[in-house]
This record gives sequence, C-alpha cells and structure tokens, in this order.
Amino acid sequence: MIKIVFVCTGNTCRSPMAEAFFRHFAKNCALNGVSVSSYGISVSPFDSFTNDMAIKAVKNMGVYIRKKRAKTIDENVIRGAKYVVVMTEAQKTRLPFSNVYTLGELVGSGDISDPYGGSQEQYDVTAFKLKLAIENLVNTLSEGKL
Repeated sequence: MIKIVFVCTGNTCRSPMAEAFFRHFAKNCALNGVSVSSYGISVSPFDSFTNDMAIKAVKNMGVYIRKKRAKTIDENVIRGAKYVVVMTEAQKTRLPFSNVYTLGELVGSGDISDPYGGSQEQYDVTAFKLKLAIENLVNTLSEGKL
C-alpha cells in the first residue's frame, strides 16, 4: 500500500481539495493500492474544518468533497507515508524528511498559493490548479513513473 499525504498550512483549503481530487481521479483510473489523507502544519483551533469556499470550488468541478476536521501532521504520519506532498517550498523546509516533496516537484507545477481569506474566485482558481496537478500526479502513479 502506497500512502500519500497532502499537507498545507491549516488543512482547511488546499490539502483537503488535493485529497478530494486525488480520490476522484484514482477511482476514475482504477488506481489501486494507494491510500490518501491530508494534514496541516499549523492547524488553528478556531478554524478547524474544511473551508466552505474550498468545498464549493471542488464541488463546482463535479468532485465530491467532505467537510472534515483539520488534523496536524506529526512525525509518525510523515514516517508512515511514501510521499508527503506539500503545496509550497516554504512548507517543505518546515518538514525536513526525505519523503517530503512539493506538488510542483512531482508534476512540474509551481507553488500552490493559499486562498485562505480570499474570495470564492481565488478558491476556484486554486481548485483548478490543484485539479490539473493532481490529475497529472494520478496519471504518473498509474503509469508507474513515480
């Protein structure tokens, strides 16, 4: 079983969206033997669920996403994963482990900026970027190139 963990800052926007897209595309291409989850580096006790605008942005693209409580990444989760996928280079520096990669490193995209506090349009743009990157990641995995 390959474990993939998506990580963003608060686990309320980007990483839950990435997780939802990954589940969707993995199911569509019958990618088996992979588990996926999401976490945050700095989870806030005051904003601890998937953001409603993130949910709307993903649902508008026809992908199911559930509202979930944010979880903080820890060393056990990192060590148990094959790939820990962060959204930015700055996040990668906060998790100094050999299995931590930026999404851009894996699929050739740049940093995925945080839409938190922004407009629905910013969430929609972020979701679109994640959709493209995650679809590419799933295809790369299904072709055995990662």
